Amino acid sequence: MNDDYYDEDWEETYLKTHEETTRAFAEKLPQVVRLYQKSACEVAHLNEVPAAVSFFSLLGQISKDFVAIPNGRNIEDTRIHFCQIQTSGSGKSTLYNFTGPIAKKVFSKINDLKKHTYNERKPMLQEQREDEEGNEWIHSEGVRKTFDTFSVQIASSAALIGEWKSIQEMEEDDNGNERPTGIWKDEFFEGALEGSGFLHYDEFEYSGVFSPSQHQTDTIVILNTLCNTLHGESWINRKRLLGGKDIVCHSERSIVAMTYPPKELNDIMTEKGLLQRMVCFIWDVPPAVLDKIRREVISTAGTIQDVNAPIDNFVKSFIKIYECLEERYQEVLSEGGTSINTMVYTDEFRETLMLEYESMMSFVNGSGLFVREVADSFVGRILKNIIRMAVLCSIAEAPSITDKSKRFIVRGKHVRQAGSINRQCYKTLIDWLERSLRNQRKSVSEKVDFKAIVAIYRKMEVDYKRKNPQEKDAIINKTVFRQKIQKDLKKSQASVYRIWARIESKFIETKTGRTTNVKLIEDQKEVKK
Repeated sequence: MNDDYYDEDWEETYLKTHEETTRAFAEKLPQVVRLYQKSACEVAHLNEVPAAVSFFSLLGQISKDFVAIPNGRNIEDTRIHFCQIQTSGSGKSTLYNFTGPIAKKVFSKINDLKKHTYNERKPMLQEQREDEEGNEWIHSEGVRKTFDTFSVQIASSAALIGEWKSIQEMEEDDNGNERPTGIWKDEFFEGALEGSGFLHYDEFEYSGVFSPSQHQTDTIVILNTLCNTLHGESWINRKRLLGGKDIVCHSERSIVAMTYPPKELNDIMTEKGLLQRMVCFIWDVPPAVLDKIRREVISTAGTIQDVNAPIDNFVKSFIKIYECLEERYQEVLSEGGTSINTMVYTDEFRETLMLEYESMMSFVNGSGLFVREVADSFVGRILKNIIRMAVLCSIAEAPSITDKSKRFIVRGKHVRQAGSINRQCYKTLIDWLERSLRNQRKSVSEKVDFKAIVAIYRKMEVDYKRKNPQEKDAIINKTVFRQKIQKDLKKSQASVYRIWARIESKFIETKTGRTTNVKLIEDQKEVKK
């Protein structure tokens, strides 16, 4: 938890605002996403935004081979890489305990369907068959891509992308026993990142991204490469060994990572470039929200709830979307098209995307200079993620559209839906930068001008007595007073709470019901005289 100052009044206001904001953005999402979000938050309380992003991470992964997103001369894939940076005990792992089982079942069912695209890097499988007349022939078939989940905390580079090993050849004697031949050969063992599915970090802080150990120095490079678009060669991890052999890893996975806010977060943001490639939700959870989460947990203690039913229902929903998309993809192929033709993009899509960009830049530009500099490094990637999620919103709603000619068209509403999610994420980013980076640099603008604060207090006294002439003493509401300081001194909310922590000893607090009022100590001395 950061050292910003929170009080009961502010926490109550924060919680109310948080609930109103998340409710408003949730109403804009496709119905299947809203249902997923609602069900996830029954176990991971108040995690509406991460729940929605988790949905799109899974949908983006299973859609990646059927949809290519054109952007002029560039082409993007549909994968959403997600990093949830959040206070410990606020539901990160609990959320993945909902998402993870759904993903594993979805991956398993897709593998069993055997409808997915072929892996062109794998050799054809040959099988000897016999026709009805007894004639033998060779049947050749490609190897289809399969999906799985690789969960990791700590892993070396070799474990991630593969390694060469010297293996002694074995031979079998007449009794069926194996024995070494004395002949050695080099054999390549694939790394855990090879293939498709999820790369899941439950404790991302130990991945080597934030503080790499001796065996994890390449982790940032590996993950940065993995995040590059699948259309081209830049996503393939290659490593040349001293003896001339190459390690090549083809990872098409989506990263799903969670961590508490580590001390090195600011350096990672400004120097490494990895978080820019991901959808980042950064939430330093206030005590009031943590308290509500804990109370929600207590309310279900000792009760029995059906765990499998909601998971199985959403597995069916994902498979339905998958089969609908695969059918569309096959139609496109039959017409001579490719994955770049799966989706249709309207002029309204581009017009709304421009509005979302302008809205984002207006928010970013309202920050201080050094905050803008860091935030600007995220803007281009956020824009790409809005485009990806807009496409995925169109895909998600396809099964509910009975007229097939109206499916897979990316419209303005899909951009607004995607924008509503990403807006929550970049606002948390800006808020973190405001509080963390500004505090780190100890900006001169945050020095306490106590005389100016007293002047604001005196003006509020005058205003109160003018409106309430019958009252002997002015009643100054603490929350309103700090809001007035923020407005008149042009400070951020985080700055005001840091300033207040330094000057609160100069005021005495009193309670009127649940309202907290403040009185300048100098005035108390005058009363005693």
